[in-house]
Amino acid sequence: MATATNPEDFKVVRSWDDAVDIATGYENQKLIEYYVENMRSNEPWNKWKLSEQTEAQLSERETVFLTFLMTALSDLKKDKVSVLDIGGGNGYFAHLARKTLPRIQLDWLILESEGCANAYKQFESVSDINWTHELDNETKPDITIFSCSLQYLEKPFEVLDRAIANCRWLLLMRLPLTDEQINQVTVQKVYYEPHNFSWPCWFFSKEEFLSRINMKATRKLGYQCLDESVLLNDQTIQFENYLIFCDDNFI
Repeated sequence: MATATNPEDFKVVRSWDDAVDIATGYENQKLIEYYVENMRSNEPWNKWKLSEQTEAQLSERETVFLTFLMTALSDLKKDKVSVLDIGGGNGYFAHLARKTLPRIQLDWLILESEGCANAYKQFESVSDINWTHELDNETKPDITIFSCSLQYLEKPFEVLDRAIANCRWLLLMRLPLTDEQINQVTVQKVYYEPHNFSWPCWFFSKEEFLSRINMKATRKLGYQCLDESVLLNDQTIQFENYLIFCDDNFI
C-alpha cells in the first residue's frame, strides 16, 4: 500500500465486486513482470549481506517487525521456526530476520496470488524461500505475518480467523484502520512507470477490527506508524501494527 498522499489514490465503492470490475487487478501480467524485474535487479537476498563494520540503517517498518518477531521467538524457544508470510511479496522480511537472528532456522513460506507465486518460484533456490498460492490443511506455522496484505484480500476476516486458529503468534502490520463504524471497500490506483495499475483495497473500522481480534486472541503489542500513512477522503490514515498471541494454540 505504501505511503500515499494523493487524495485520488483511493476511491470508495459499494462492494468488492464493484472494485474488481473497475480495477486492473493483482494478476495483471504487466504488473507481475514489473515485480519480477524489480526483484531480479534489487536482489533482496543480498541487501542484508553486510560486513561487521557496516551499520544497517533500519526503517520504522523494519524496527517494528524485528521487535514483534523477537518477542514471538522468545516465547517459542525453538531453534527451528516455521513462518507463513501472507502476501509477503519478494520476501525481504525473511532476509532481514535471518541476518539479525542467524542462530535460528527460519523456514519461510510466502502465500501470494497465483501469478506472483509462480513467477517468484524461479528465485526459490537463491533466496531459500518457498512461494505458493494455496495452503493445505496441514499448514500450521509457528508465526504468521500479514504486512500490508490483509486489506487486499476479498474475505480478510475469514483468512484472519483461519490464521488465528492455526498459529501461535500473529504479526499484523501496516493496517489501514479508520474511525468509521463500517469497513469500506476502495479501488487503489498505483503508477509504476510507465503503467497505471489498480486493485481492490479494504479500509477497516478500527472498533470492529479490534473487537474481532479481542474475541479470539490477545493483543500483546501495538504501534501506530509515524512514517507511513495514506489519504482517504482527505483524512490521513496512519498505518497500525499489532502483535497477537493466539492463546489456544500451543504448537
